[in-house]
Amino acid sequence: MNGWAETPLIDPAQLAGYVELLPAEQVAALVRAFERELNTRPALIADLVAAGDIAAARGAAHRLKGASLTIGAGRLAALADAIELAAPADLPALAAALPSVARDTEAVIPPLANPD
Repeated sequence: MNGWAETPLIDPAQLAGYVELLPAEQVAALVRAFERELNTRPALIADLVAAGDIAAARGAAHRLKGASLTIGAGRLAALADAIELAAPADLPALAAALPSVARDTEAVIPPLANPD
């Protein structure tokens, strides 16, 4: 259940690739879109788990996983994947871990996106 915790928080090379290949405005838009996910999706997943809407929680986790993989947020992607695959009894503990991992991720993304 905790294999996600050993996953590196971020793959800086992934975001660096975007910085190298894309105009700064596009990188900024990508980061803003990801930050919107970080600011909404973890709470939504927790609310859905608390309400017992397992299918919707798994769907929301899937979307968070996709956004995380796009930007290289490995630990968050692994946690979202664990939520998608977990037994219903394990979901509350996994959902409770989301805010902390999201905060840790959010703290490192903007500096990576703006290396100057």
